[in-house]
Amino acid sequence: MINVNAFISELKESGKPLRLVVEESLEGVISGFLLSKAFLKLGKKFVLSYEDRKNVRNVLKEDYDKFILAFNEVDGLDDNIIVIGGKGNVNSEVLGIKTNKLCEIVYCFCLRIADVKEYGHLVVMAGLSENVNGLDDYCRGILNECMKDKKIIIARGLRMLNNCCREIVNALRYSYDPCLRSVFGEEDKAIELIKRIGLERAYEDGRKLVELNDAENERLFGEVILDMIGVEEGNGLGEVYIGDDMDLLWMRNALNLCINKKKIGLAHGFLCGNKEDRKMVGRIMDSYSLEMIKALKIIFMRRIKINRRGICMDFNELVKEDVLEELVKIIRKRKIFDVEMLLAIGAFDDKIIAYGYCNGELVGNLPEGLHFDNGYIKGVLRDENELRNIDLQIERFINAA
Repeated sequence: MINVNAFISELKESGKPLRLVVEESLEGVISGFLLSKAFLKLGKKFVLSYEDRKNVRNVLKEDYDKFILAFNEVDGLDDNIIVIGGKGNVNSEVLGIKTNKLCEIVYCFCLRIADVKEYGHLVVMAGLSENVNGLDDYCRGILNECMKDKKIIIARGLRMLNNCCREIVNALRYSYDPCLRSVFGEEDKAIELIKRIGLERAYEDGRKLVELNDAENERLFGEVILDMIGVEEGNGLGEVYIGDDMDLLWMRNALNLCINKKKIGLAHGFLCGNKEDRKMVGRIMDSYSLEMIKALKIIFMRRIKINRRGICMDFNELVKEDVLEELVKIIRKRKIFDVEMLLAIGAFDDKIIAYGYCNGELVGNLPEGLHFDNGYIKGVLRDENELRNIDLQIERFINAA
């Protein structure tokens, strides 16, 4: 444990640059952003990087007088190294708060250095799931302050229309065309759709999409459901928590996607408000959504080997690996198939990768090379010499299930 106030006083007096090292995660990116804003306001020079914790020791060999780390878990460091996080020497107990979230601990630490309350909505965003019920007490307090200061507002409507960095949304948000990608730019088809789903009155009144009432939104939502299903945005219609003119839940998913794709710098630039980075993140999310929609269509358009208890789907090279893994989670969450075991297979770089889920009782039936962890299956199903036996492997798996 350290004396935080004494350490901060020492920081303020020192004229030497700091070395900030932050973990590669959603909470890490938010923590790095908060630390950079706090030290910029303090007028301090620093170098910031996001690192895998396995590489921390190499970074500590660099020629800097002071290092500040933000990691929830990092072991075997000298006591004089400042580690902010749940198991660090600057933790929730030292700061007098009750939380185990990295970015909440960093936020509390930064508040002692400079006023970073304007970024509190990012801390709330990290804790969101489909609603605010999962927030701990400290984060809920941040949420209340943000709502009081109008840093977070609650809107009601289609989630898709509350993300200013998505090109498709910018094009549609204040238009009269509810057709989204399918007939974008074709006014006659847009009007035809409006009439078909009973929105003539809204069209004649000159109301925009964001001005539709709940009943009208529900009809529109039903028509464009495929454009919504590609990203886990919770309930497509309902309360939306908005900060920086974006749905915070969408922002969370977008940043997680960047991190999964090893685009940490892009995620940081997004938080900094860089227009090009925000545009790029929007494109990545739209591309990901379309890939997910394609994968979902494949499920229902192709014949699937299925029995009472299990499903095995072979996508071959039709979908990307990161999409395949998330597809399994969406299938399970949305209960698209009511089965005890599911396996999705894809070919990537001469390897057959499998993702899936099953209940604990069926773990013993998994093909060799697959591993079970916390309800999900993952692994290499077989090497390239066995590619010709895919039907046999699937049949064997289903029979076992």
